[in-house]
Amino acid sequence: AAIKISEERLQGLKLTAKLYPLTEGHVYPFQDQTFDLVVAWHVLSHNDSEGLQRTILEIRRVLKLGGILLATFPTLKDHRFVNSKRITDNTYEFIQDGSNQKGIIITMAEFEKDVREIFSTFTNIQVGYSEITIQGMTNSHWLVAAFPEGTMK
Repeated sequence: AAIKISEERLQGLKLTAKLYPLTEGHVYPFQDQTFDLVVAWHVLSHNDSEGLQRTILEIRRVLKLGGILLATFPTLKDHRFVNSKRITDNTYEFIQDGSNQKGIIITMAEFEKDVREIFSTFTNIQVGYSEITIQGMTNSHWLVAAFPEGTMK
């Protein structure tokens, strides 16, 4: 559904892009070390733990040495956590009635050490934090800059 929405938005703006969802058993259609930068803003958490690790490994594979992954990852202060039920350690189902996101699976991290563990395939990880509350809804995310092995930043 997210890919369809994104394609519709791109068409509405008269832009084009190729969107590649990573599903079980698939890999991104790119050679190893293709990209200098991968941006995963508000998307990685829409995986269970296994899917998340598979996606991070694929990002690591297509990222050049010297490249960077910029990502966000929700904390347990995020409004979606408050309206979710726990499935496993860091994985939740969003259950808020009336939301277009009801039923989605979200992986979140409570502590910085959890974020570092999630992104441990990268040898150099910088972690920050961002939180904003608008109209009583809190968006709380870890900000991640991750560098492949051999990258000194």
